[in-house]
Amino acid sequence: MLSNRICSLGPALFFTLVFVVCASAAPLSDAADSFLHELMPEAARLALLDKIESAGDGIFGVAESDSGVYSFSSGKAPRDRDADVQSELERMEANIQALRARRALAVHLASGRLDRKRYSDDDALGGALLSIYERGGVRGLQSASGVADGWAMALVWFMPEAARAVREATPETLELNDGYCSLLYERAKNLFDGGRYSEALPVFKHIHDFKWANIGAYLDASECFLRMGEPEECRKLLKELVDALGDDMSSDELERAGRLFREAGDRESALASFKLARERFRMGK
Repeated sequence: MLSNRICSLGPALFFTLVFVVCASAAPLSDAADSFLHELMPEAARLALLDKIESAGDGIFGVAESDSGVYSFSSGKAPRDRDADVQSELERMEANIQALRARRALAVHLASGRLDRKRYSDDDALGGALLSIYERGGVRGLQSASGVADGWAMALVWFMPEAARAVREATPETLELNDGYCSLLYERAKNLFDGGRYSEALPVFKHIHDFKWANIGAYLDASECFLRMGEPEECRKLLKELVDALGDDMSSDELERAGRLFREAGDRESALASFKLARERFRMGK
């Protein structure tokens, strides 16, 4: 069991470093070198610095050494005229970078154990793995984050024994798939709600590769096809939904399916969905 393998590693250790913000962003390589200097052995630090570019946002990398496995993430620190607001924005950005670093570390440690073509989205995979490890009682993760020279930066790492235990803890496939698809759906739903259908649809298609039994995802993806001028694809996906999960659909979900069927030009399926929705409503479902 995952929990048995991880819990033996001892208590987790977390600490935060806070730095002074300069008026303008210095080259990331300089800021990162200063930030990492006291946190890592030289060999590991130099390996990470080799992966860090001197310009741009969202730079991150993972490096291994005899001392442990390290993950670094950075982004431009937000700026605001109000000092208190800027301080809060910087704190939030540092937290975001820490999360990105943790996710990248989780993906790195899973390398070789998972089909990366199947789990092609690093962010969703990292988030799903982290959730599983945290529920299993991961111990030994260390973290430092802060803002320096116009950059929000974070470093997370496992010592060798802890990293080895995490590598050996293979998640159950169904649990991983559910977490992975849930995070993808969260992203797709945000795009969908913002009317960005062409961006949401590829995410929905990736979710569909897993045959994830989520009614909302089917309905949203069907509407994406409709809004993008592909009514036939909308009808196909709705019929697949009703065939696979129709018994689990609520009256509201069936009513929405009926509206989409009708708008996609399938009057017969729309009528059937509306009738079933009425029956479910009478039953209080």
